Amino acid sequence: MMYVYLSLAKPGKPVIRTLIAPTRSSVTILYEPPADTDILDDLWYTIKYRKEGENVWHRTPETKDLSQTVTGLEEDTLYEFKVAARYPAGSWGEYSKVRSHIIKKSDDGEFFYALLKR
Repeated sequence: MMYVYLSLAKPGKPVIRTLIAPTRSSVTILYEPPADTDILDDLWYTIKYRKEGENVWHRTPETKDLSQTVTGLEEDTLYEFKVAARYPAGSWGEYSKVRSHIIKKSDDGEFFYALLKR
C-alpha cells in the first residue's frame, strides 16, 4: 500500500526578485519560493497584476516555473504585480509585496524599464 502526503497548509509569501521588460508591451517577473518551503515542495504560482489606481486585478495561469511573462501591457502605464504560491491540494497563500513597473521609451528608441519598489 502506498500513501501520498498532500499538504493542505498554505505556503508563505513568495518574493519578487526582478522585473524585466523584454518588449514594450510585456514584462517578465522572476520570483523566489516562500522562505518557509523546502526545495522539494511541489508549489504552483500565479501572478496578479493591474494598472495603478484600478480596483480589478488580472491573474495569470498557474505555473510551477519561477518566472512568468505578462503580455498585453500598455507603454507608459504603471502596473502593479504580486505573486502567490499554493501546494497542489491547498489554498493560495498570501501574496508577495506589490512591485510596480513602467515601460518607457528612451531617447534613442530603445525600451527600458523603471522599477519602483513599495
